[in-house]
Amino acid sequence: MNLHESVDNKTIEYGSDLAWSKARPVIAEQASLIFDKQKFFAQVMGDMNLAKKVLKIFMDEAPLLMRGLEKAVNDGALESCQAIAHKIAGTAGSISALSLWSAAKQMEQAVLEKENVNLRLMKDEVLLQFDLFKRVIGWWGVLDI
Repeated sequence: MNLHESVDNKTIEYGSDLAWSKARPVIAEQASLIFDKQKFFAQVMGDMNLAKKVLKIFMDEAPLLMRGLEKAVNDGALESCQAIAHKIAGTAGSISALSLWSAAKQMEQAVLEKENVNLRLMKDEVLLQFDLFKRVIGWWGVLDI
């Protein structure tokens, strides 16, 4: 299902660049909840080259993890869901991707505790938080995406 909105007498699809540009000011105010830039740069001792290397490694690995998570959820493979969510949470935490860490950690915990949850919704939240993280580091020019 695609969501649409009328902006300046034009219909735009949510997820499009135009829709995102309209939402950007709201999201920008919340950027520190998505990525704690100060904490991350403290971890890399303010070294921009090291920061870029660390983020590049994450950005190279993350799409594989996201696809793996999608497959595990689609297959109903709970152990794989838990393991992949754990890895996403660990790596997200290490780079101060706070909202991604939180979404992945919640998914991991739900599977571990065998809660009756909708894994598809949780997976969608992890993917959304990953997308927001990419956008935030792109805005701040930390990494060209």
